[in-house]
Amino acid sequence: MARSEIQVVSRATSKSKKSPRSAIDKNSDFVKAPRKKRRKYKFKIILILLLLPFIYFAITYIQVFSSARIDQVNENTQVDAILVLGAAQFNGTPSKVLQARLDHALELYNRGIAPKIIVTGGNQPGDVTTEASASANYLINRGVDDSNILREVHGISTYDSIRDASAFAKDQGIEKVVIVTDGFHMLRSRLIAKEFGLKVITSPAKNSPITGSAERKYFLSEAGRVSLGRIIGFRRVSKDSTILKLVK
Repeated sequence: MARSEIQVVSRATSKSKKSPRSAIDKNSDFVKAPRKKRRKYKFKIILILLLLPFIYFAITYIQVFSSARIDQVNENTQVDAILVLGAAQFNGTPSKVLQARLDHALELYNRGIAPKIIVTGGNQPGDVTTEASASANYLINRGVDDSNILREVHGISTYDSIRDASAFAKDQGIEKVVIVTDGFHMLRSRLIAKEFGLKVITSPAKNSPITGSAERKYFLSEAGRVSLGRIIGFRRVSKDSTILKLVK
């Protein structure tokens, strides 16, 4: 009996010695679990923060692309003027990009969408005339009365041209316009025009020579400009050097 009692006591003692350790292990596991969860949450938050700029850019790209494919003019559209954004000209002859815009504006004018056409664009170093003057002469030669053409002749960027055009347009009671430019250029142009208080309808130029891979590059470029412009202001992203001096 004495031996068995000793064995029982020794077993009980060993169990009592083990129990504090097992309790500590359980507590440590309980503490580690929330730490692991917190690490997962931190990782997810960091991942989301890293992805946000890419998501923002992707959404903007879709908006640029959508604006390029939508013509808001219909048979009932009536506005005060058609605003044609400038592009390169060569010694008074519009480039193919500018010609496509002017031809589209002329079509809208002949349909009676607006009684006035505003042409925009200054000149580059070495030019003998301005983009606006080349545009006006092109339209006059195709039957538009000179008195129905308004010229903005100082702008060297989209922002400058729309700012100056909107200023003298308002002086003449022009508030609602149809903007004509290349499709990929449309969203930024519309946002800038609205910034200066114009009511805007968009109508992308037909038959632009900029297509395919070249157009896709401009979609990317414009998505970047719009993304930044919405954050830091369009004036700061108004220099259009990446469009090969063809499209402003």
